[in-house]
Amino acid sequence: MNDLLARLSEYRGEIITSIVETGYMIGNSLLAAVLVGLPLGTMLYLARPDGPYERRWLHTALNVYVNVVRSVPFLLFVVALIPFTRWLVGTSFGTTAASVPLAFVAAAL
Repeated sequence: MNDLLARLSEYRGEIITSIVETGYMIGNSLLAAVLVGLPLGTMLYLARPDGPYERRWLHTALNVYVNVVRSVPFLLFVVALIPFTRWLVGTSFGTTAASVPLAFVAAAL
């Protein structure tokens, strides 16, 4: 037990940094889910066939986006978004770059 505590105290700084970075990525994806995903889901519901605001083309477009994002494994999605992520944030590595595909997935879910 003492060995475990010694190792934890040895890596305390790295553990805290990792927890903060994880919180940053979760926060970004949560923000995207609320700001993009909630309106997207509402429009998808309202534009459905026999819905209150029936628009087949809008429903089809949003439905395709949601189904494609949900069906692609996340790792492949990350790789496919590397050029877009590099264009958007200037890099394809790191916490901010990982937040971009997380935001896309969070909005679709």
